[in-house]
Amino acid sequence: ASARVASKPQPVTLTPQQLASRAGLYRHFRRPTRLEITVNEGGLRVGNGDYLPVSAERFHSINGDRRLEFIPGPAARARIRDINAGGDTVYWEPVEPFKVDANKLNEFVGSYYSPDVETTFRVTVENGSLVLHRRPNTRVVLTPVYTDAFSGGQLGQIRFFRDSSGRVTELSFGEARVYDLRASKQ
Repeated sequence: ASARVASKPQPVTLTPQQLASRAGLYRHFRRPTRLEITVNEGGLRVGNGDYLPVSAERFHSINGDRRLEFIPGPAARARIRDINAGGDTVYWEPVEPFKVDANKLNEFVGSYYSPDVETTFRVTVENGSLVLHRRPNTRVVLTPVYTDAFSGGQLGQIRFFRDSSGRVTELSFGEARVYDLRASKQ
């Protein structure tokens, strides 16, 4: 049996400003993954999927197997409730793209130890990019994604955490099988 609603909701027309207010970068509430939303032909595009508005707050995928509900909150952009055809729900929160400069990158430099994998990761700045090193000879250039988060290629997404004073204290790895492996700054 299908979990889809018998009759598809009818799309509505939103202004370009309403659509633009939904576009942007979002991060998964618990996992270190991201969602990028752009405006596309009267609707939204998420990855390769197109979504049509059924109200100012709700968008349905073209094939009907997923819907996005924008939930207003204290941030300038709303959070997203993402519901698939089976009723599984995840949440995404708005984040800003990371504007990189040399001073900002230096905040991440250091050694990070993970007791879970008994490994020390070293983070350096090379040629204006953040680079993660792991013995014996792994070297991964980190690409900025959103504030304090980077794409680490085969390592997945790497997110740095700060203490209450704003000092970087920890990093977290996230990919398909491991989504919150922590390493503390030494």
